Amino acid sequence: MSRPRLSWSMDARMAFHGGIGTYIRRLTEALLEEESEKHLCLLGWPNRSLHHPQASHRSYSAPIYSVREQMLPPPQTDRSELLHSPHFNIPLRWTGRLAVTIHDLIPIKMPEQTRSRLARPYMRWMLGQIRKKSSAIIAVSEATKQEFCEYTKTPFSRVTVIPHGVHPSVFQPLGQGKIQEARARHQVKTPFILWVSAIRPHKNPETLLRAFSELKRRGAPHQLVMIGQKPDGYRFPIEPAAAECLRNQRRWIADVPDEELPAFYQAASVLAMPSYQEGFGLPALEAMANGLPVVASQIPALTELIGNAGVTIGPDDVDAWSDGLYNVLFDDDRRRNLAELGRKRAGAYTWKKSAAGHLQIFRSLLSADRHRS
Repeated sequence: MSRPRLSWSMDARMAFHGGIGTYIRRLTEALLEEESEKHLCLLGWPNRSLHHPQASHRSYSAPIYSVREQMLPPPQTDRSELLHSPHFNIPLRWTGRLAVTIHDLIPIKMPEQTRSRLARPYMRWMLGQIRKKSSAIIAVSEATKQEFCEYTKTPFSRVTVIPHGVHPSVFQPLGQGKIQEARARHQVKTPFILWVSAIRPHKNPETLLRAFSELKRRGAPHQLVMIGQKPDGYRFPIEPAAAECLRNQRRWIADVPDEELPAFYQAASVLAMPSYQEGFGLPALEAMANGLPVVASQIPALTELIGNAGVTIGPDDVDAWSDGLYNVLFDDDRRRNLAELGRKRAGAYTWKKSAAGHLQIFRSLLSADRHRS
């Protein structure tokens, strides 16, 4: 007996926003590959939206985090009985089934590092609404699930953990020619330490910059290559001596296309991720998939993801970061061992598996509706 056709909508307005955008794009692709009897409607901006040949598309132009977002509910088609909200800004006037993904609680955990004083009270209110109104709650890690449940007093049984995955293209070894082309295009020299993230206070670039300046004083020949958007007016609050040391040794690249990122993972010597707070840690997973050793903060989400396949250090310990990076950079045996462990661990995370987890939840919600009707 064939299964009933699955119909749902996804709010895809953030499809080109950093980590959440990667989640929306990769998950959409995997969902449509995984499920044959389905109808997915992608909701997005009329002038710049995510398109897929197997999905339909509807305009949804309410600004993100706005009052209008709550006054103007997403379009509800006859075939879309369920809405997947891939971020905490759920539409309160949606009348159908609602599944929501929680990525992190950064505005709650670190309100002093948000760009608006309203971010924390807004998120606090929305998290309460998610607890009340959501049919299903998805967390991207056990760490995020624990933070959400403890903060909102939500029973742990109501939240399902579905980790991100690695796109197959990230696993593909590139030839030296393609790697050199990408390096030349962005004026990057080897050897280098890699950072992949938007440059924001909670990502803690200061610890890495200070540790890197110490590495340079110890004679390390490496550049620091930072890939990620930097907010207007943001300045790194580091001492003049470190700034002078970094003057010609740091290369900042605002944006690298998804298809070029593997070239940087495969050319780098180590990925550094000194964050104060993360919900999952996708750059670390992608680095491990490419056999790039990872040195990361000793925080719940990153230790959960990395396990024994990387090095974890307290985010404020500059000396330990300098030593940890130095030991990985100049110990060939250790670097090879971390590369092997990382590849093996990353192999357990796929977007296909993530899509299967989402589809199981969607089918369960819609099946319950059909049994009641």
